[in-house]
Amino acid sequence: PTSVAIALSNACCSPSSEGVGIFDNGIERTGTNTDFLGPTTIAFGSSASTLYGYDGEDTSYNFSRMTIDASGISNIDNAGGIFEGFYLRIVSDGDTVFASSGAVVDGTQLELLGTYSTPSYGTPGAIVVDKASSMVALAKSNTLYVFDRETFIPINYVTVTKATGNPIAAATCGAGCVAVVYDSSQIFVVPDVVDIFANGFE
Repeated sequence: PTSVAIALSNACCSPSSEGVGIFDNGIERTGTNTDFLGPTTIAFGSSASTLYGYDGEDTSYNFSRMTIDASGISNIDNAGGIFEGFYLRIVSDGDTVFASSGAVVDGTQLELLGTYSTPSYGTPGAIVVDKASSMVALAKSNTLYVFDRETFIPINYVTVTKATGNPIAAATCGAGCVAVVYDSSQIFVVPDVVDIFANGFE
């Protein structure tokens, strides 16, 4: 894409947020969200003019809604405590926002819709929404927890025995297929998160 939204950060201080900027061909638009306790993770809404963000570095745990126009980006509103956790990541499907803690939020109403429950141990790292299979998978330490998207009921869990470090990103790779990236520079592909014994993983 020629235009991107970036959650800016510094490498020296805590909190590290430097706001959110919109860049066109590498050039930042003049309007920037520069809140001191700004989002550390962002995801687009159903419109290219709507962006959601979450501050995972402060105990306010602010979830914010922002708007994008030709001049840049500005904050619409925010709410603290809808869900909580340090260094969480968010992804979206339209205006439904999914956090790596398992929380699901209605972005238009700033309300919690439900939570996919995982064991309290382990580090929440990444979440992926599989629309084709109506599933949600959460990568936590070396385990993938798989849920029915609509009912929040657990379907399966997969232990990636060779994984080290913490998951930092995940993506679908076809119906029921999930790829997970770890901060140890490992990438694992689980071809079928429901029937792992029939397919194995790499």
